Amino acid sequence: MSTHFTFTDFPVLETERFILRKAQESDCIDLLELYSDESVVKYIPLEPFNSVQDTEMEISLYVEIYRLRKCI
Repeated sequence: MSTHFTFTDFPVLETERFILRKAQESDCIDLLELYSDESVVKYIPLEPFNSVQDTEMEISLYVEIYRLRKCI
């Protein structure tokens, strides 16, 4: 079974309360606030973020793994 996906455009999923979409540079401050909280990263393999650069690197990782069609 292949673990790679075949769609070309990043999907956008919408509900009445949420829009799930590709992370963007404009999300850096929000991601910093989220991932700098130790209770948020407690059960995921991340150290709490300390800077906007940490979030920029995380978004770059998202872009790369999507480019490789490995994860979304």
